[in-house]
Amino acid sequence: MLPLLRRVRGNRPGRPPSARASSFAATFAERSARYWTPERLQALSAGRDLPLSPDKPGAAALLRVIGLMGSDGSIGSEAVRKFRQINLLLLEVERHLAPHASRPTRKPLRVLELASGQSQLSLLLAHAAAHRWGRPAQVLAVDRDATRVQRAERRAHALGLSHAVVQRRSEIGQLGRPPHLAVALHACDTASDDALAQAVRARSLLIACAPCCHAQLARRWLVQSHPLRTIHTAAHVTDAMRVALLRAAGYRVAANEFAPEHTPKNRLLLAGRLRAGVPATRAAQEEGLAEYVALKSATGGAGIALEGLLGSVGIRT
Repeated sequence: MLPLLRRVRGNRPGRPPSARASSFAATFAERSARYWTPERLQALSAGRDLPLSPDKPGAAALLRVIGLMGSDGSIGSEAVRKFRQINLLLLEVERHLAPHASRPTRKPLRVLELASGQSQLSLLLAHAAAHRWGRPAQVLAVDRDATRVQRAERRAHALGLSHAVVQRRSEIGQLGRPPHLAVALHACDTASDDALAQAVRARSLLIACAPCCHAQLARRWLVQSHPLRTIHTAAHVTDAMRVALLRAAGYRVAANEFAPEHTPKNRLLLAGRLRAGVPATRAAQEEGLAEYVALKSATGGAGIALEGLLGSVGIRT
């Protein structure tokens, strides 16, 4: 079992970044300041106060490390869409995490990123904790691919965030202590179901998941010659089923489009854990389960991977 954010030597929250990381951050802060005139900042942000605006503390180095900022401090036209997308995602997550992030304590927030890839989201959240929340965070980023894990470690080191972001190569399914927040960004197809199930089993207080590549249900419909068998329809039904199953697992769930103008794959499922064992929660769980069964029946009887994965927490259809 992986020790979720257990303190280990060299992983103390609040430890200052290395001299090399500080120099890197200073270099890109200077380049960014030279490039980003007020007019350019206005055009980039479209008049919004974005948390990762290049003129914000520490943002330039972060944007450079995750590949959105050029060596001269600029953000190319191809990267602008991604820049706006991650800013809006961060704002949406912050809004729901605020009750925990704003508590007057120095105990770190426990954050888990599942199917983390190169840990872009982990770095964003660790950065936000350091520069925006006033409360430290310890982030565990879990991915199956050793190469991606190594790249993510180098990124965290370059930003001086190795003390805050711990990388683990693991199958999704090995966790320890419950996190305040579990996140998964664009985990492909049933990997999103794996991540959601893992977050539920870990009893995460908040779950944020932006699913991707909703292929499983579309494939099942194709075999059935189902009249609704399009990827677009399958995506909507899949996420509706995920919402219903999360409700059945004891969560209050919202599905928000956090940047629909940039890409259709920007639906964010946000789930907050309800108080266990009380009548209102049990009633909501029963409603969620009934909703899933009805959706499944109305669309030909094919379910999604999350149904089976949640069997270990008592979800039975």
